[in-house]
Amino acid sequence: MEDKAKFVELLNDALVACGGGRYDYLLEDRLVYETAGPEEFVVRGPWRWARVTGDSLAGILHDICDQGVL
Repeated sequence: MEDKAKFVELLNDALVACGGGRYDYLLEDRLVYETAGPEEFVVRGPWRWARVTGDSLAGILHDICDQGVL
């Protein structure tokens, strides 16, 4: 089974490490994978979130970009 929480954690770190300062806000306002019952989300702070229920890892990446989390 895919480790979605680890993927989101490493994605956050990769964006900071490789983004040339563009994603430094993710140092304090990290991307976090969360679940609420059967629902899955990637959240950043209290106002930005993407529903990623049932997504593959590539689907998570698409959804957090498409739904304005980054």
